[in-house]
Amino acid sequence: RDKGSHGEGFYRLSYKNNKLYLNLEETTEKEVIEILSDSTNEYLITEYIKQHDVLNKIYDGAVNTIRIIVFKKDGKNPTIGNAYMRFGSKKTGTVDNIGAGGIFVSLDEKTGYFHDALIITDDRKIVPCKKHPDTNLPIEGYIPNWDKILKEILEIAEHLEQIEYFGFDIAVTEDGIKFPEINRY
Repeated sequence: RDKGSHGEGFYRLSYKNNKLYLNLEETTEKEVIEILSDSTNEYLITEYIKQHDVLNKIYDGAVNTIRIIVFKKDGKNPTIGNAYMRFGSKKTGTVDNIGAGGIFVSLDEKTGYFHDALIITDDRKIVPCKKHPDTNLPIEGYIPNWDKILKEILEIAEHLEQIEYFGFDIAVTEDGIKFPEINRY
């Protein structure tokens, strides 16, 4: 869906063993057609991103993304402002958005080291989350190929001359990166 936030309107459609699944729950062709036929929504259909195994091991129910903020204060030379990660959980379904119950993870934009995860509880408190609530694995490590990722992000920002602020949402794959979304100003 091309509008919304917090993963609202996102559907993961899959087909396995002659059955359709929508957000990992079995569905029918009729239900899928009804959703896509709704004239009040506009959907963008893309491939589902298979994330790097380092991130997939921690949680594989959603594509766990990185937000990288890039500025071009002079309008020409992009610089990294900051970066953070998001992990999904069974609570978020097939998305990783923090507002939908996802996990916020600090990310050192120089080294690619992710650590010090936080989660919002049901009573709206922000608490540390050292281990993933569904897999019990530590939420800590290094993003694979981090230097290459930063180089690619800065090259892309440099070529988009008319935009001075970016919020790149990236998914790290086995052979590079994919862009679920780019926010701009």
